[in-house]
Amino acid sequence: MLSFAVAYVFYNSVLALVLSPVIIYGWMRWWLGERQKIRQRDFAEELRVSLQSLTAALEAGQAFENAMLEVCREKEREGRDQSMVGKEFRIMAQELSMNVPIEQVWSHFAGRCRQQDVREMAMVIGAGKRTGGNLIHVMRRCMVQIAEKMEVHRQIDTVLSARKLELRLMLLMPFVILLYLRVVFGNMISLMYGNLTGVIVMTFCLGLYVAAGVLGYRIVRTAG
Repeated sequence: MLSFAVAYVFYNSVLALVLSPVIIYGWMRWWLGERQKIRQRDFAEELRVSLQSLTAALEAGQAFENAMLEVCREKEREGRDQSMVGKEFRIMAQELSMNVPIEQVWSHFAGRCRQQDVREMAMVIGAGKRTGGNLIHVMRRCMVQIAEKMEVHRQIDTVLSARKLELRLMLLMPFVILLYLRVVFGNMISLMYGNLTGVIVMTFCLGLYVAAGVLGYRIVRTAG
């Protein structure tokens, strides 16, 4: 649909659909980036809940390995064993059943998910196991840190939501303006179609439009 809109509004020719692969690639890259951000935040929220359950099991007097297995069984009972964190905890439980040390299990987990919070947690757990530190305190502190980061992200998203809406409206305006000109001043704007000069000018305008959109989303993403 976006490819047809660009071909009609900017070039008024089906030949412009040769740009479709470029448009589809750019759109999919943006869409996958947005989906990745959503997945990362869902992962962080589920990890926070799992750490809360793990901390509760440790406070009940269970060993770290047994507490991990209890969290896995809890996820299976709740039907969340196929979620992102649920799958990772199931892999960790399998490693524990093969007598892999708990610090290595968490190190493998950090290597798979590539999350800064998990990497730091794995390092702290490894240090705590080697030195005999208070793992309950470690888990509680990690859970609090993740919760604080998520709250900061929520506040930032709330502040930027209006800016994101404004950016989408601004990106929609060139299409609306060109459609308006074609309907109201069709004879005047028809000079921009069907000739080499018009193609060059429209291509330049399309390039500026894409550059402005990319810059706008980068600014919003950097702020978020």
